[in-house]
Amino acid sequence: AGGAVALAGSRRSRRAAKQVAVLALPKSLEGTGGPFPDSVWDPAGLVKNNSEEQILQWRSAELKHGRVAMLAVAGWFHVAAGLHPIGDGAARTRLSDDPIIALQQLPAAGLMQVFFTLMLLEWMFTFV
Repeated sequence: AGGAVALAGSRRSRRAAKQVAVLALPKSLEGTGGPFPDSVWDPAGLVKNNSEEQILQWRSAELKHGRVAMLAVAGWFHVAAGLHPIGDGAARTRLSDDPIIALQQLPAAGLMQVFFTLMLLEWMFTFV
C-alpha cells in the first residue's frame, strides 16, 4: 500500500511540473503542440529566454518556409509530369521532363527572372 501512495504522489508531482511549464509559455503558443491543450513541442528549448514577439516571428518564418517547400515539391511534380509551358517558351524549345535537366536547359535570364520574382514577393509580404 505504501508503494501505491508513493507512486500516486510522484504522478501528481509530474503533472504539477507539466502545468507549471505550460503556464510559463507565451499566450500565443497555448494549444499548438499536440492533441492536448497543454501540449507544446519545443525540443530545442527555443521558447525559454525569448520574448513573445521573437517567438511569433520564428513561428511565422517557419510557416512561410513550410509553404515555400510545399510549392517547390508541387513545382517538381509539375515539371516531372511534363507540364512546363513557361520554361518551353523561355528556352524556345522543348525542355526535359526531368526537373534537374530542365533546370540546366533553362537560360540564365529565365533563372534570374524566377529569382527576382521570388525576391519581389518576399519583399512585398514582409514590408508592404
